[in-house]
Amino acid sequence: MNLVFLGPPGVGKGSLAVRIASEYNLLHISTGDMLRAEIAAGTELGRLAEKYINDGNLVPDSVIIDMLLAKLESESASNGYILDGFPRTLNQARELDKHVRIDAAISLEAPEAVLLDRIANRRVCPACGKGHIAHKMNGRLCDCGAEVVTRDDDKAEVAKARLETHNRLTAPVLDYYKDTGKLISVDANDTMEGVANKVQRILEELGR
Repeated sequence: MNLVFLGPPGVGKGSLAVRIASEYNLLHISTGDMLRAEIAAGTELGRLAEKYINDGNLVPDSVIIDMLLAKLESESASNGYILDGFPRTLNQARELDKHVRIDAAISLEAPEAVLLDRIANRRVCPACGKGHIAHKMNGRLCDCGAEVVTRDDDKAEVAKARLETHNRLTAPVLDYYKDTGKLISVDANDTMEGVANKVQRILEELGR
């Protein structure tokens, strides 16, 4: 089964995608992680992407799609996959459909106030990279002993701008999958366990 997980910053799609992928033996693909890995490995596509980034430009859809298709054609994707946060634009959705079959696009949704609160509580360890939730921590230290920090793009004014950009770009993508009958909306204003249970029921209905 090939799935797309869509949703705004703070909705928890990354953590959920990792969990569902593990439970159903699917390949979890985050295009951001994939892009960084290709660059670190020095592949031809990675070098091309790095050139765009170093020149201050966005990596073109064609380069992202080529990287993605190479991953989807690998043995690790043979049982199916979850695309985490991709496609982000209507053009990406259309290009993706030219090459692969997507069974369902699961849209995780929550009120903006909830999303901003979740983002405001996110912390990351600069030493080991582990993520934390501020109100669940006892102090400000990571398990490794380093003090956690708030990422620049998680600060309130930046987070609100990110949500506005996401909503503007993603609305046509949601309409696209709705028109093709593949869009499934999920109320993500719940615990991780609750949202995971909802998605599991959806997969059961889809015959997974």
